[in-house]
Amino acid sequence: MSGGAGIIYILGIVILGALLILYEAPSFCRQERYRDLAVFLTLTVLSLILSILLLLDIPIGNPTTLIKTVGGFLWEMYGKIGGILGG
Repeated sequence: MSGGAGIIYILGIVILGALLILYEAPSFCRQERYRDLAVFLTLTVLSLILSILLLLDIPIGNPTTLIKTVGGFLWEMYGKIGGILGG
């Protein structure tokens, strides 16, 4: 991708992300859903970063590996907590 076109695409993604946040975030704040807002912002920022990395042709690892690792850890912790609480 040429330098000038790449910058335009990146700016487009950033602008679309900002518009999405500006559209959705106020309703979360009005309803005092701060946890939902935090999750929304985290996922939106991560997706914007991933999109920019893909546009720049930066190699990224397989996200499935990370999901399996984190999911396995959480499942193991859930099992331990369930055993302690008698669940």
